[in-house]
Amino acid sequence: MGNTRRTNLGGLIAAAAVVAALFVFGVSPALAQTNDEAVCRATIAEHVSKFLATAFKDHASCHKKRSAGKLPLVTDCNQVLSIPKNKSGSVYSSASVAILAACPPGLTNVLAEFSRCPSPHSTLDDDGATSGIDDFQEATDCILNLALTVSDGASAKLLGHPTTLPTKAAAKCQADIGKVVTKQVKTIAKTRSKCQGTADQEGNGVNYSCATFDDGKIAKSLSKLQGQMIKSCLVPPDETAVLESCGQTPAQLAECVGRISSSVGGGLIATAFELPATCNIGHVAIAIHAGNGVRRTATNFDVGYNGLGHEVDLLDGFEGAVDLSCNDDCLNCAVTIAPVKDQGKSFCRCDADPTIHCDTIGGPDADDCGGGGCTCMFGPPLALSAAATPTCVVNKLVADIEGVADAGTGVSTTTVYNTAVVHTGITQTQPCPTCNGDLVTNDGVRAGTCSGGTRPGGACDRNGNSPDFGPVSYDCQPSPGANISGTGLKVKFDLTSVDAPLRSTELLDGPRPVFCLQCSGDTAIGCSSDDDCLAAGAGTCTVNTGPQARANGCSDGICTAAAPEDAGNCEMSPPDLFCDGMPRRSGRGLLACASQGDCDALGSSCPGGNCGTCSLLQVRSCLPNPFGAKGTHGYFGSTEASGVHGADLAATLCVAPTANVGVNTSVGLPGPGRLKITFEFDGRCASNHAVRFEIPGGSNCP
Repeated sequence: MGNTRRTNLGGLIAAAAVVAALFVFGVSPALAQTNDEAVCRATIAEHVSKFLATAFKDHASCHKKRSAGKLPLVTDCNQVLSIPKNKSGSVYSSASVAILAACPPGLTNVLAEFSRCPSPHSTLDDDGATSGIDDFQEATDCILNLALTVSDGASAKLLGHPTTLPTKAAAKCQADIGKVVTKQVKTIAKTRSKCQGTADQEGNGVNYSCATFDDGKIAKSLSKLQGQMIKSCLVPPDETAVLESCGQTPAQLAECVGRISSSVGGGLIATAFELPATCNIGHVAIAIHAGNGVRRTATNFDVGYNGLGHEVDLLDGFEGAVDLSCNDDCLNCAVTIAPVKDQGKSFCRCDADPTIHCDTIGGPDADDCGGGGCTCMFGPPLALSAAATPTCVVNKLVADIEGVADAGTGVSTTTVYNTAVVHTGITQTQPCPTCNGDLVTNDGVRAGTCSGGTRPGGACDRNGNSPDFGPVSYDCQPSPGANISGTGLKVKFDLTSVDAPLRSTELLDGPRPVFCLQCSGDTAIGCSSDDDCLAAGAGTCTVNTGPQARANGCSDGICTAAAPEDAGNCEMSPPDLFCDGMPRRSGRGLLACASQGDCDALGSSCPGGNCGTCSLLQVRSCLPNPFGAKGTHGYFGSTEASGVHGADLAATLCVAPTANVGVNTSVGLPGPGRLKITFEFDGRCASNHAVRFEIPGGSNCP
């Protein structure tokens, strides 16, 4: 037999790790740790960094090929281990082998820095003696799986998932996003690892002390990143919208790509040195997107059976906040309202003066409102218009929200107790008062002027924007005399990031099967079953004070849709006509017309003083039987293994009629409602709400 050469794999890996440790930490005669501890820590940091760099390269390369038509559009470039010919899988496997070889069981001081594996991988540390991390196998599995999940989610958020081929210019922008993100993450990992090596040499033990460190290299890299985005992504917004990235304009992309890559890089290199024993997230700032604002979204509201109030964009850019109370694994987080009265985005205002911020939910507020009422609102006034009937709706929160969320997966179910106070609109093209002239949203500076409502000419801070009707503000409320709903319609939003309940035509209004009626004990409550009324202590679902209800507005009563969560069409009905000079931001009709005279009569109120011709044909929308809604959740995208940084929350509901016959007839009330809201979540540290929580562990939290 020939000579057999044996290789000591563990010895070679350990030797290589020593070299890596010397490279990362530098040579020092007085390390604060043992040599074995230094080797273990250096190996973890080195291989986490290498995996992240490889993963982002794989994501970027896959997207580049996909957007060039070299890979089919069905390829999911945001699931790195599923990418054809990816290198991340082998790097992941070698990282696991190397870390376990360099970190033997006796290094208890190092192991003690890894306390628990947070959601979405909290079960990976449950195989040992405790529910926390017991050995380096559990620590390694946790660290690498967190890195995998976060890189996949960041790719979904930053590089998107185009459903059609982007233009060459947009594809170039997308490719450069991949390049700059990879570089920024590598810069953060190298800088923070070197910082920790220096701290170790100075006698600071194994505690991670470099979560916020920057010697100038990270900031310099970020500045270059943002400059590259401004240069590379100078592309028409309609073209960048196809990417489904975190922004559409160069400035938006520069901001969000920089913010997300910094959070990912900082948060993940921290996991190489520690995993906190408790969940550090305690507050979430929320921004709601609609239409084609920061990015193209699925936000819309279908209200009524008639179809003319369907696919309505909600308000873009309005912000809110909630507080979270989570267990140690960032699971089972109780969700409550955070009024943030010290911020420009404050959504709680005194009834007597909406410019004064307060913090009492639906009741008297002594210190802010002088004992008068304080009302918290689910967004600024909402402008709606259907069948030439404009309305302005103020959604008032009547109680604290009730909800539970998983801060790791983003799965949440939240109940919002709301009264919708409906007002007749000012005009078809301006249903609600607007805040004109304020260019910066939610900065607390009242640089605009209210047009219409209770404070015409009054100073206002823009708090959001209606994609169809312009800027709105909490400072600019509709006139009480226009109220057509009394104390308001009682609408409970059961918002969920998964599947909302299905609603069927199980009720009868005369001979007609319908989705919704009203509760006998309180006609302000819409219902689809007796259970809805029983839960509210309001009798049975048997009353209709509006026009005779229907399941849809189709001439033959047949709504065609592929699935319960899809928008349906009245295929046999004649299309509706609209003025083509002022469509909705989504492209659907807004100003209904029967003849050219209807458009001409509105001319002065349309952009450029011209509402166009009465020629925009639109098939009427409807809700299928049954109808539902699908939510999503994700770290940065819509994946199961995800986090508190993005979600589409969905709800199905019933809406009671107003006191205005015209509104009820044009919209179709009592009738069904379907809501889908795209949220961007900005997690903040429990100990200091001004500090952004860096996923996945929040090691940067003070």
